Amino acid sequence: DLTDAKQIEARLREEALQDPLTGLPNRRLLLDRLTRALSRAQRTSAQVAVFFVDVDGLKRVNDTHGHSAGDELILSVAACMRKALRETDTLARLGGDEFVAVCEDIGDSQALEEVGQRLLRCVTTPLILGGESVPVTLSVGVAIPLSEQDTAEVLLGRADAAMYRAKMAGGARLASSGSMLGAAFHELPTAEDWQVAVQSGALHLHYRPVLNLTGELLGFEALPRWDHPWLSTLTGNDLLDTPGSSKVTGEIVRWALRTALADLHEAGGAGDFTIWLEVPGRALLQPATFTEITAFYADHTLQNPPALVLQVRENELAALLRRGGAPKSLLDLGTIGPVSLGIGHFRGESVPLAALRQLPLRNITVDSDLLPNLHPATDLPTDPIVAAIVAAARAVGVDAIATDVSDTDQLVVLANLGFIAVQGDFVGEPGPLESYADLLATGRLLLRRQPGEPGEPPVASLLLRPSNRQP
Repeated sequence: DLTDAKQIEARLREEALQDPLTGLPNRRLLLDRLTRALSRAQRTSAQVAVFFVDVDGLKRVNDTHGHSAGDELILSVAACMRKALRETDTLARLGGDEFVAVCEDIGDSQALEEVGQRLLRCVTTPLILGGESVPVTLSVGVAIPLSEQDTAEVLLGRADAAMYRAKMAGGARLASSGSMLGAAFHELPTAEDWQVAVQSGALHLHYRPVLNLTGELLGFEALPRWDHPWLSTLTGNDLLDTPGSSKVTGEIVRWALRTALADLHEAGGAGDFTIWLEVPGRALLQPATFTEITAFYADHTLQNPPALVLQVRENELAALLRRGGAPKSLLDLGTIGPVSLGIGHFRGESVPLAALRQLPLRNITVDSDLLPNLHPATDLPTDPIVAAIVAAARAVGVDAIATDVSDTDQLVVLANLGFIAVQGDFVGEPGPLESYADLLATGRLLLRRQPGEPGEPPVASLLLRPSNRQP
């Protein structure tokens, strides 16, 4: 009697092809079905699409609620996606937070987007875990065959790359692996696309002023803008979130410097200015970045070129420092011109305060989350933390800048904390440089007037409240 042996064999075969948690096909079975689908599509000229799906925030759920809650989340997402697909479609789990859907005979790009949007919308309802409402979102990448030579592995890899682009853009969105899918997919541009854009003159700059606390103009943060043909306006943050963007940073930095210099001259700006420009952390390891900056400052035809602060996010700088200390190219930054380093979104968590004296720093921009609802009459528990950060920066000659400042009352608190400069909508929103013609002409902005003297000119300094904090 071989019944038991056959049953065991069948069970082992089934387990070898299925995900143990969800019962969905695993990677091995998925590749087999995708290979067969591609073969059928070549015979019938039908369209095959692969949707690579990542569950946003699964690690956070596992860390906060435990792996059993994470398993519950995965089972819930799998059930929702299964309902969003046709019975003839294959839904597989590759493991962790990754799923793949294979859809045959799917039609045109509009049909592709409809399937992708159904997947995105299928988990809009928060999941209740341990009595807590947990929002669930997905990042989805889609790919279709580009030629008959595309194998299942190639197509799967292309969909995976598209999903990663959706993830890097903030998640909870759909991205495609190729422009042949049409404008409706809002495909994210690659680093090469950004390079073509800067070379073709498609980029322009917006500016956001940086003022000290007496209202004196220190310079502008230069913000690249790209009026993309179907993605509306892309910003510098979109560039920073583009995989491989550090490879084109040098060229974009030099373009931004030249454009800022031309804009300043055209707007009639006078005096010394600083340009702040945010760059990817990995760009500080690219020789091309420093080659382009050196070439800019070596141009003897330049009239009064601006100083440059390369602003890097704290978490990205921390990743560089963990590789064995500050790169020599970073330490030699000041040798190629009036160039220094700035740290953006600084919280003192991943870059220790002691490291500030080891770097050629001009400033830190304190993360706005540390400065909520600042008001002279409010003593927030975050004040001692911020005061310590600012004091440590000042001790090594580094300026502290507050961003997202919304009203003049906050300036009193910021001054008492030791901040040197501010940015914010009440100072000036990002815009063309010509919108700041008056500020450029005077070099000052009225931040606060003497009480009861509305006709007086701008004050030279702030009237600070006496502080009850220890210095």
